[in-house]
Amino acid sequence: MPHRRKPIYSVHEEDLELQESIHDFVVGLAERIDGLQDLHSLDDFARLADLCGVLSDESQRLGYPVLATVARSAAEAAGECKRESCEQALVEITEITQRIRQAHRGAA
Repeated sequence: MPHRRKPIYSVHEEDLELQESIHDFVVGLAERIDGLQDLHSLDDFARLADLCGVLSDESQRLGYPVLATVARSAAEAAGECKRESCEQALVEITEITQRIRQAHRGAA
């Protein structure tokens, strides 16, 4: 039986002031990740670095430090045009995003 990774919840999930922002963030993650993957396939490293940096900042602000760390790594790899490192980070971002969406009501 394959090992199923645990859902990832926001560390701010109980913060009433952030709940709507967290919801909007999580609901938009799938489309956002698709866009990052498209940029990677186009070798648009400058834009990829910018958008991964934004994702990292938003993830940190909304209580997803694991996603923030990996998105920052992707931004740095893209900034240095390191295709393989960037691809590896995007794979991790995709997996983390699935776990975040799994934890969030209404995002599936």
